[in-house]
Amino acid sequence: MGTLKEAVDAHPKVDAETLAAKIIKDLSEAELVRLVADEIVHLRRQQTRAIEAEAFRSMRPGFKAGRKPATFDREGFRSLFGGTFRLGDTVEVAWERATVEQHQQRVAMLVKMRDGLNESIALHESVISALKAAGASCLAELDEGKAAA
Repeated sequence: MGTLKEAVDAHPKVDAETLAAKIIKDLSEAELVRLVADEIVHLRRQQTRAIEAEAFRSMRPGFKAGRKPATFDREGFRSLFGGTFRLGDTVEVAWERATVEQHQQRVAMLVKMRDGLNESIALHESVISALKAAGASCLAELDEGKAAA
């Protein structure tokens, strides 16, 4: 088996539990360990986001997204200690040891992710507009010509 993503991509209409059972059945022990390790990385990313969100909340109102804090909030930043963030799939960086360059790399990654989210939002907004304009409840109705004229 390749990656979990490849398995999911190869079977887009198979429900999650059935696909999981098939994947587990077909995996060697080493592959299963890799799969679980990847999920652990994913869960740690979620933990990091939670730590970052809490630190952000604790530093308000002095800190707002998009601008520098009015003062250095030592305790707010210290709350990040013990947490990590990732630079791509292989490099994990401890908050308290991250260099300026590493923070810049992380910002670049996050900007790319944000831009992707903005594109996805714009796509959904476009679909909403098209559905409303056509009086359709879903894209299938537009495709089938069932929308009100």
